[in-house]
Amino acid sequence: MKIGLHVQSTFKQMTGIGQYTTHLIQALADLDRENEYFLLSYIPWYNFKKRARGIRPAAKNFKRDIRWIPPHWVNPTKKLSLFHTSHFNWFPWVRCRMVFTVHDCSWRGYPAGFSEEVHHQMDKGMEEALRRADRLVAVSESTRKDILKYFPIEEKKIKVIYNAAGEIFHKLSDRENVKARLLDYGISFPYILFVGSFEPVKNVPGLLQAYQKIHHKIPHHLLLIGGLRQRREEVLSLCAELGLEKRVHLVGYVSKDDLVFFYNMADIFIYPSFYEGFGIPILEAFQCGTPVITSNTSAMREVAGDAALLIDPYDVESISEAMLELIRNRALREALAKKGLERARRFSWKNAASEMLALFKEVSA
Repeated sequence: MKIGLHVQSTFKQMTGIGQYTTHLIQALADLDRENEYFLLSYIPWYNFKKRARGIRPAAKNFKRDIRWIPPHWVNPTKKLSLFHTSHFNWFPWVRCRMVFTVHDCSWRGYPAGFSEEVHHQMDKGMEEALRRADRLVAVSESTRKDILKYFPIEEKKIKVIYNAAGEIFHKLSDRENVKARLLDYGISFPYILFVGSFEPVKNVPGLLQAYQKIHHKIPHHLLLIGGLRQRREEVLSLCAELGLEKRVHLVGYVSKDDLVFFYNMADIFIYPSFYEGFGIPILEAFQCGTPVITSNTSAMREVAGDAALLIDPYDVESISEAMLELIRNRALREALAKKGLERARRFSWKNAASEMLALFKEVSA
């Protein structure tokens, strides 16, 4: 087979889809030496900085094929057996069979976080995906159910292939050196950790309000890690309004190497999103031996199982009480940390790549 993998998401600071693409490619490279892979993307010719970025070929049967002109002029998909993407914007140019990964239906599951225009664009993109793709991959059973709930599609056309966390996330033993490394960030110990974007669906204001209710009862600071973009001032303003300027730290985007340290040194990892298609940070925290609080909605309950303390993200009191309970109950923290390590072993990129390759063979047959 000649397989095209869309890598546009790896050309910037990588969040969910970029991480997914990177891990899937590496796992496929470790697994498959037989088929040819082409890492495809289109970047405007004038974007010189991005030309040197993005994922590199992971094995000899993987080739980087980055175009500087629109694909409808020189279309690389014509030579392919099939093409895999997680983006809507390549559909007009695909001239082969296609597998499309759906990471979530967040604009439907949490419509309050999206404008009417974005809602319309996403609906239109999904409708095109249903029309053009030979098969859809859902990253969780929750996402599969949402696709069936919101869109007209045959159930047999969707296959669930779970995400995983990267192997870099693991429990560290040399905690003193790790702590010394984190002091370079100017943070305070002990701390509660949040990792994610600051989009409305992530419920950062609700987390801040919940933390404000208990911060005077605990020594823990709250660390927020993730790309702030245009929401920095909004978050800072809310922190000031709640009197949390000295207790909340906006760390911003950090490397994966340092993120491992942050997870390991956190007393609690909290992920109170309103909606997730999967929730990879939950598994990252599990693999680092960090006890987790997350939401009882969408895929988060599915991923966490009984290894996390589940809260109602719409109930600030629920979030506050969970943080306070976990901080005060060391035995519960230790029990959840142990369960989290066991739970994380159920998910691996090796399994994901194996299932994806089997699907590619099925689609191209």
